[in-house]
Amino acid sequence: MSAPVNAPKSTQPAPSAAPKKAPSPPAPLKLAIAVMVGMFLILISLVLLIIGPGKGFATGTGLFGTRASLFADINLIAELLLLFGLTVGFGLALTHHVSMHQYNQTFWVLFNIVLEVFIMLVSFTRQVVIGIPAKLLRPYYATSAVHAILGTITVLCGVYILLSMNRLLPKMLRISWWKNLMRFTLGMYWLVGLFGLATYFVWYVQPRDATAVADTTPEPAAAGTVIVPLANYAFNPGVLEIPAGTTVIFRNTDPDPHTITSETGAFPEGKVDEKQEYKFTFDTEGEFPYFCQYHGAKGGVGMSGIIKVGSASSIAALPTQVVPLKPTPQPTPAEPPAEALGPQSVGFGAFLDVTSRSDGFELKLAGLPAATGEYHAWLIGSGKPRDIGAVQPDGSGAALLRYASPTGENLLEQFTGFQVTTEAAGSQPAAPSGSVLISASLPNGVLVPVRELLVSSSDAPEHAAYTFGLVFFTEDLVRHAKAVNGAAVLGDVEGMNRHLEHMLALLEGKGGPDYKDLDGNGVFQDPGDGYGILHYADAIAAQAAAAANAPDVTGNVRAHVAELQVLSVNMHAEASQLIDLALRAHAATSAVDRQSLAGQALALARTMLDGNDINGNGVIEPLAREGGAYTTYFYAQYLAALSAVPAAGSGIATAAPATATPPPPEPTATPAPANTTAPGDTAVPPTATPVPTNTAAPAATTAPVFITYRNFEIVPGSNTIKVGAKVTFLIQGALHQPYSFDPPYHFDSPNNLGDGSSISFTFDKAGTITILCGYHNNMSATLIIQP
Repeated sequence: MSAPVNAPKSTQPAPSAAPKKAPSPPAPLKLAIAVMVGMFLILISLVLLIIGPGKGFATGTGLFGTRASLFADINLIAELLLLFGLTVGFGLALTHHVSMHQYNQTFWVLFNIVLEVFIMLVSFTRQVVIGIPAKLLRPYYATSAVHAILGTITVLCGVYILLSMNRLLPKMLRISWWKNLMRFTLGMYWLVGLFGLATYFVWYVQPRDATAVADTTPEPAAAGTVIVPLANYAFNPGVLEIPAGTTVIFRNTDPDPHTITSETGAFPEGKVDEKQEYKFTFDTEGEFPYFCQYHGAKGGVGMSGIIKVGSASSIAALPTQVVPLKPTPQPTPAEPPAEALGPQSVGFGAFLDVTSRSDGFELKLAGLPAATGEYHAWLIGSGKPRDIGAVQPDGSGAALLRYASPTGENLLEQFTGFQVTTEAAGSQPAAPSGSVLISASLPNGVLVPVRELLVSSSDAPEHAAYTFGLVFFTEDLVRHAKAVNGAAVLGDVEGMNRHLEHMLALLEGKGGPDYKDLDGNGVFQDPGDGYGILHYADAIAAQAAAAANAPDVTGNVRAHVAELQVLSVNMHAEASQLIDLALRAHAATSAVDRQSLAGQALALARTMLDGNDINGNGVIEPLAREGGAYTTYFYAQYLAALSAVPAAGSGIATAAPATATPPPPEPTATPAPANTTAPGDTAVPPTATPVPTNTAAPAATTAPVFITYRNFEIVPGSNTIKVGAKVTFLIQGALHQPYSFDPPYHFDSPNNLGDGSSISFTFDKAGTITILCGYHNNMSATLIIQP
């Protein structure tokens, strides 16, 4: 029987259709997206190359209130965006948005490469490589090194995945477990990000340790041993008498490494870094001269000593205590110049050094009214104000308060100014009251360059402040110049060349043409940090320019910026001259030439540190060829000086304000030291720098007057001064010789005043004289001295 025509169909469900694969985007869309991504990345690269370092990213104020520059904070934000973008891409892959995942991850991997090449690699090369391997265990270097290693592995994995997903790898190089590699790489990106945050914390957030003060308390030694401290770049004592069988412990308390090197090879050489020790037992009687290869030489030159070993019967006892020599104190700066603080100022607040850099504050005021309670001084900044003591004026209203941080911290790192307030008598206020007599702070635009100069820098090794580095390594330069000179006098060519190598390393830093094994002994020694005095000087000039260009620049800052630029030009030119002298001493073939050049090098190194009173007025000033490293540091601190201008209604009398503020004087070209750039070095053109100027006017002046010999003319052509005024002649370009034979004066000057030199005379008799040049008959000017 046949089945009925209308029989029901089978109820078994039909097989479901396979999910359709998302269509691949058309080729034009892919090309358009690739072009857009490429243009965006090129734009970022151009910003980092052209706009970034040259336009203030490295010196601009950061966004988060840390020590970081604007450049570092932008890099941190970029890293966080990178992690967020890659994580979004992972989510796109989980939701099967394959094309979007591909575009997203490709963009962020390329973006990461831009960050690595233009920011991270530069920072790592400048600031981390220099401390490897010697300082690798320090957190500053360790976190950065791990971050760099993990980052390199991650970038390689990311590039492989990028090439694979875009079908740019040959088939033979593709792997089947690429999904696991993608998950691994994303995890690595997050791990690298965590180490990036750790690096940021260590570099810019973690409080810096207070500068340690060397403990000179004698330390007891075990029986049969004696401790010789290596302190202040000397062996203490220089001559030590011990009985045979005594163990000598050489303990380094200096921040620099030292060696204990026998002149005769009688004992193995010891090498000690900071806080390290070297021990040797002297069993044989005799005399054992030794020295430090970094800071001394054979023959008792520089850092050296003698161990005299005798019989137990001839030497009654070992020294019971050894007190290290005290370091040569740094000169004490004068108070901030009052004329730069402004006519409304009744005093100043200034950061100063007590036991470490900028760990003190001095407040000097005048004209304070009688207090209804008592006056308190506060340091103020972005954090909690700090009460630094009661201000107690004398009968005339004058007061002086000096404060020193008990921890030796750099106060400029936390505070930007001060306040003087009225508080209840006998109180211990936790915060300043609203009754403010005086308040002063560094402007925001000036604060960053000031901190670069005096707290911590953007790119010097371990972020050393530029003026600190200049002073510290110029001091070390003088030690090596002394060793060069001593070795040359003794005929020790090997020792002389070793220290010439050290001097060139200190002067040029890494990348310099003479930063190499100069003495050819197969070992290169750099006692510095690899940055170089030349670069420290140039960085100071750049920061001074940044302060001058700040929109909120003050009169005090403007005045001292000009002086800092003169000083930095001095340092660069003299460093270049010293490089030339060192190379000539190294190439000299006769003992006479070596001694002569070594002596000149020592004299110039001392000038670089201490300065040179060219004009003979008893003061080292910020003039061409006069100020040195110490002067540069002092004027950087003057840059941070705060003018004490009373608040309205304070009752403190001040000079009447001017009806109109006169514009600052136009900058004039400061005479730059002669360009003696060493072979292979990059010449630095003289910087146009404002200096105290004089323009011809009917009114006579007793203020210092500057007359410039330049372009074969004397500028200005006429000057009127008061009796007793000092005139400084500034020389630019060719050789000049200022003189006058007109009565009542007969003054002359040396005949070798070249480009960048100066000389001063004080005119104490009335009259009119013609000033001439001993080399160029066509040069003349008139000077009128009025009673």
